[in-house]
Amino acid sequence: MKFRTLVDGYAVTTARPAQSSARLEFWTARLGDLELLDITPEQVDAGLVHLAERGKMRPVRNGQAVPTGKPLAGATITRYGTDLAGVFRFARRQRLVPRTWTPPTKGLEVIASPLRHDFVSTEDKDKLVKVARMVDRRWCRMAALIEVAFSSGWRAGNLFDLAWDHVDLDAGIITAPTSKSGQPLVTPISSAAVAELRRLSRPHPRVFCNRSGGGYQYRKLWERITAMAGMNGKVFHMLRHGCASTLAAAGASQAQLMAHMGHASLASSRRYLHADIVNKRALAQRVFG
Repeated sequence: MKFRTLVDGYAVTTARPAQSSARLEFWTARLGDLELLDITPEQVDAGLVHLAERGKMRPVRNGQAVPTGKPLAGATITRYGTDLAGVFRFARRQRLVPRTWTPPTKGLEVIASPLRHDFVSTEDKDKLVKVARMVDRRWCRMAALIEVAFSSGWRAGNLFDLAWDHVDLDAGIITAPTSKSGQPLVTPISSAAVAELRRLSRPHPRVFCNRSGGGYQYRKLWERITAMAGMNGKVFHMLRHGCASTLAAAGASQAQLMAHMGHASLASSRRYLHADIVNKRALAQRVFG
């Protein structure tokens, strides 16, 4: 069965908003002539990358839509992936595919929808840093931690394991030998993060440790800072979401996003994780400074 045939049947038997129809038209234009069972995760991945690189489109009367030069929101890219996955779920429910078939959208990781505002924006980050400088008078590392977390997108575990030996301030790069994905992380950080790190003393091998070199219990300080900044309920992991959302809003392709964030859940995109550090540094400096 051709993908186009499946979408036509799905369209007349499933109630969907008009915007969903437009998104399915995009997928039909790319995949319509392919056999359903021949569609690969690589082709889905390529479609999402194309969306991110293309950006927003402006309708033209009696003509084709033209690019506006503005990036698509992460939520919009998410909806394109969700609508495509819905078509494949429909095919499974209607027993149009073998029971052992794996849809090419399985494992797809797209940017979390900002509609729930479950991330820290650039403006939020700047406010948190200012409050941290004011109230963190004992540990004196929270401002640096926020800047590094926001521009690197690292998880808390990697940040608190970060050793000075793996910090190159001249190059603006931090390195983690291992990560959640099992791969090492080599990540550029912003000039603001570098400046904050230069202010820190180095009494112990780890950057973000307590006075004795052990793990620092940061949550109470974080909660105090977020409360004073008017951001009650913001958890530390939202800095990571903020990094991804900021990169996406700046027009980063899915390949660039996955390379910077260390994402590895989209199996077909593993080849993108080997983007060289020069391209990654240029992207981070363009977005974060």
